[in-house]
Amino acid sequence: MQELLVGEIIKQRRIEQGLTQEELCEGICDPVTISRIENVKQPPSRSTADALLQRLGISDSRYYFTFCGDIGDDSVEDIESVHQVERLLASVERSCGAGAEATAAGKERLLKTFAELESLTCRKDPLEKQRVLIAKVRVLENLNSAVTERIQLLEEAILLTVPKFQEQHLAAGVYGYDEMDMIRRLGLAYADAGQTKRAVQLLSQLYDHVTARAGNINRPGRVISPVAHSYGTALMRDQKPQQALAIAEYGIQNCIFGYDGELVSLLELEAECLMALEMPDQGKEKALQASTLRRLTEKFSGQSIQEEQEDINQSILHELSCAESKNMHLGKVIKHVRERRGFSQKQLCQGLCTVATLSRFESGEQSPSWDCVHAMLERLGMAQDEYTAILTADELHLDKMKKEIMKLGVMLEGEKAEHKKDGLNTLQKMLDDMESRIKKTDIINRQFIMRQRALIAYETHTCDLDERLNQLTAALHMTLPNLSFEDMHQMLYTEEEFSLLINIARTYHKLGQVRQSFYIYEQLYRVFKRNYYHHDLMIFFAQSYAIALSNEKADEDVIRVADDGIAIAIEKKQYEVLPILLHVQAECFYLLGQTDKCREYYAYIAPLYRLFGDYRNLEILSIDAEERFDIKF
Repeated sequence: MQELLVGEIIKQRRIEQGLTQEELCEGICDPVTISRIENVKQPPSRSTADALLQRLGISDSRYYFTFCGDIGDDSVEDIESVHQVERLLASVERSCGAGAEATAAGKERLLKTFAELESLTCRKDPLEKQRVLIAKVRVLENLNSAVTERIQLLEEAILLTVPKFQEQHLAAGVYGYDEMDMIRRLGLAYADAGQTKRAVQLLSQLYDHVTARAGNINRPGRVISPVAHSYGTALMRDQKPQQALAIAEYGIQNCIFGYDGELVSLLELEAECLMALEMPDQGKEKALQASTLRRLTEKFSGQSIQEEQEDINQSILHELSCAESKNMHLGKVIKHVRERRGFSQKQLCQGLCTVATLSRFESGEQSPSWDCVHAMLERLGMAQDEYTAILTADELHLDKMKKEIMKLGVMLEGEKAEHKKDGLNTLQKMLDDMESRIKKTDIINRQFIMRQRALIAYETHTCDLDERLNQLTAALHMTLPNLSFEDMHQMLYTEEEFSLLINIARTYHKLGQVRQSFYIYEQLYRVFKRNYYHHDLMIFFAQSYAIALSNEKADEDVIRVADDGIAIAIEKKQYEVLPILLHVQAECFYLLGQTDKCREYYAYIAPLYRLFGDYRNLEILSIDAEERFDIKF
């Protein structure tokens, strides 16, 4: 594996997107500087590298420097500045959620935070100063302060890196996440100040810019949905509900399929649009969906079993970024995290490489393939989208193919059998294409392909459950040949290995081998409780485990497992799994004689099934609700 430096990453991504150095660096640094950075003749500061990577569509680049060696000597101080502002912003979020509803104590804390931020505005680095100005705006938004002050701060902040902002059409520029968020907030501030036409014009340009660039953005849902909400809100103030409705619907689709964004706010906006268009029934339905999600968020917020682990993750990343990480090679980083988490080399590398190979990698004597590194990062709980910055172009293409395959697979799960055929054929062709692009020795990607083929074969009736179990087990043994079910709770797993184990447990359950199925689920649950970090898989796991449990019994174990899945789904805004998990709980409540709770949960579930188009389960719910409580949905 070639370890890229930040300058090389910037150059690679810039060329891929067809941007000139001048287009990319305007307002951040001069063309001579970016040329020197790209040619590794001058180390960038952390803020400069972060701003450039953001403009290239990389969502959160502050962790990349864990893996790169060409960061300037001022970066430790720079990173400390980032953490200082982030700590203050965290206090903003804790102080109050919505400005008008803030408590007196919350407002007092916000004013104190604003005073601390005020003391930081003397920063000489324009990027640091911009960060502080935006933090001040967020405080003022929560305080419902005078809009003129917010506009002044936002315009000052934007001009620090977009000097031609007032005269430049947005479509002609390249903007990072922070810059797009500043422009969005400015548009809303114009609308709050009564400058509706100006707000619509600005947000229209931003919306066109964001949708045009969506393919180059690492997490498009994170950007598209708030921009869609802001633009739609401005259109409503301009009395254009039909246009606002179309924008809101586009934003909602990006939330649902992108697992990110402001779904609740967009649903509320859609409800407002429908009411304005004299479509009260549809409007009330959307309002009910939004209020249901808000109630569930309040009910389950702060219950995530991952909170302690998240604190450990942040602590490790802070250690890496603030110590000597700019001189760390990737192997040394992995060694640091492995030892910090208390794992041996044997635990980490089993099935991926030998202990001797890992030892040489950690000492900087050898570089393994990126797939091997990625698998080790996953086992350590560090593999996220943020690390794709160090992928080569071919590796990045394979990574995108895997995500498209997984997304299509998830979409097909909810389809009826007669509608699946074309989708499964497309999925098979995508796997064939992926397999043609990888090496025979690439066991990581081959394991992924083998799992997907096993699932497709069963869906297309070309294999039975026994054959599917054999294929899934063979795929698992590609990286864990000596896995023992007795001690599996003590091991580390990649996302793919964990997915395989969940599917193996599900297959055992379908075969009627319930004891074996539950044994695997129980072992995996111990892993999650101890040290697992992949939230997406925890949601999938909780759903599978809760359904399996509910088929055999109705007790507190089912409710507890489902609670864990619901809490993480809400935390990560992956709402589409909520109705199934809530439905499992509702059935348990009914069988345990807790009929009031069952009725309460039915009221949550029905609007969510409609929101996500799961009419098959909605029909089941409707029949039960009418028979048990004479309730009609």
